[in-house]
Amino acid sequence: MTNWEDVYFQYRSTNDPIEKQRIIQSTERSGSEPFENIYELALTMNRAMGDREEWYYRGQRNSEWKIKPSLFRGNSDVDCEIKRLSSAVRFVQSELRVSQDIALAIVQHYSDIPEVKTRTWLLDITRRPEVAFFFASLGGTDGETGVVYLFKEYEMDRLGSSTPKQLGQVDVVSPKGIPRIERQQAAFINHSHPELLQGYLPLNWSFEQHDDLVFEYPPLGVSKKNLLDTNGKYKNLLERWECTVWPEDIPPSKYVAPPHDPLGDIEYEDYLSIVKRWLREMGKQYPDFSEEEQQCIADLCRVHSRLSNSNEISSLLTTEHTLERVLKSIISYAEANERDLSFEDVVSRYWHESGVNRNDREDVEEIIKSVRPKYSFE
Repeated sequence: MTNWEDVYFQYRSTNDPIEKQRIIQSTERSGSEPFENIYELALTMNRAMGDREEWYYRGQRNSEWKIKPSLFRGNSDVDCEIKRLSSAVRFVQSELRVSQDIALAIVQHYSDIPEVKTRTWLLDITRRPEVAFFFASLGGTDGETGVVYLFKEYEMDRLGSSTPKQLGQVDVVSPKGIPRIERQQAAFINHSHPELLQGYLPLNWSFEQHDDLVFEYPPLGVSKKNLLDTNGKYKNLLERWECTVWPEDIPPSKYVAPPHDPLGDIEYEDYLSIVKRWLREMGKQYPDFSEEEQQCIADLCRVHSRLSNSNEISSLLTTEHTLERVLKSIISYAEANERDLSFEDVVSRYWHESGVNRNDREDVEEIIKSVRPKYSFE
């Protein structure tokens, strides 16, 4: 079996392209995902991605976990967590004279300190893939599958601009001058609905976890000591808040919270708003379609909404990428055949997409029938 850790260090330690090629040719790659371990994934991504600056990354220890901010994980009492978070953020603001966004990011980034643990709706990401490799493998155990997500900056901007207001705006908060954040080249996705990014589902690469195997690359400062160091004024500041301020009777007017309801289902109207935006980008206007075609597009959004709100459907089928792919497919097919949009094509595309996981087929059929009860699959 290839020692991927040694190969990775050899590859990264040379600038000679011929030597890099020789190192790659001397290895026996697993050839498919999940990769054998985090170092094989790191080597593959380094070769494939290079030093591109348009990407953000996020590492998660378990690929089965949803992309969800800590505030919405598990059975946490969101109201109580919001009160605690608000107290911490207001204290940091008053002490440091910074904006709410910066204070929120500071609280988020030091929330792993047990004494001052808080939950926020921010999602950690990083500009440096090696940092994502570290956090993806940290705490991993045999039998688990870790994952590294890739968020393209352009797609993040596009997602934010196409998001209906009722789901909350998507933007990236990247505070400066905070040592721990700067060492991790960290940023934070600021959005309100916990399912929004899961629906977007960026690119992801998975790998097999192994006991005590954590990705570290000291030449770039990627090590436990450097990335997890919590010493300094921000740690002391939050500990002082915990000891001297919390719990305080903070009035609701001082609460910080997502600007919109973060727990409701994403309804078909929300998806229809996104689809209308995509249509405009394609040079088309929703009102210009016939009444029957508008109904087809609306029913497409109803199908996708019910797929997304189901706990039984594969996440690959419920993404915004899938919705956009289906939309573009039915439009291009109708134009090529010089006919109107057809719900038959919607069904055909989802039927094709569900073929990736045939266990979804029955659920997809039931959802389609719930949208159009008279539809026949014969």
